[in-house]
Amino acid sequence: MPKRTDAYMLAQQTRIIDAVLDTILERGLRFASIRDICKAANVSVSVFYNHFKSKDEAIEAAIERGVEQFGMPQPSLSLDEFLQSIDAILLQIQEPTFRKRLAIAFQLASDSVIHEKNQYNIDKMIDGTEKWVLQSIKNITKKHSKNLDEVHALARQILYILNGAVYVFAFHPSTSSLQMRSDVLRVVRILLAN
Repeated sequence: MPKRTDAYMLAQQTRIIDAVLDTILERGLRFASIRDICKAANVSVSVFYNHFKSKDEAIEAAIERGVEQFGMPQPSLSLDEFLQSIDAILLQIQEPTFRKRLAIAFQLASDSVIHEKNQYNIDKMIDGTEKWVLQSIKNITKKHSKNLDEVHALARQILYILNGAVYVFAFHPSTSSLQMRSDVLRVVRILLAN
């Protein structure tokens, strides 16, 4: 019987987190109230407080869960592996729930009341991506010792392209993900083929 209770509590928490994402995207970070979140999750305010101390804590949980689910692949050893990994990341990013988390992360990043924990989680995801891109490029181009500036420049260009794709996926849901992925992969291939 306790396992059913644990599963029920987890299901409630997941509903609240999903409602946090939907409510903030609909009403905005500052105007989404706990009552709005509870209404969207179909739970009472007391149930909300059983799971979270505040709206801020619920937002942190939503972002944190997104970071945990965003797994980086191992650094690639060949250009084709790298392109496949980038495509897999873009597929993951364009998934609707992840898009919502990205949009909220962008709102948090531009909001003056941003919390350190949220910033830490966002930075962790960005930092992990940067390290993976840089190591992959070093592996592919075999330029570990010489032309290190060139390797870093390539990494910055590829991160800039990926950031652009992330921004588009977060704020323009109608964008053709197939076309976006195809464009990103084509540009990355051209950059690394030179």
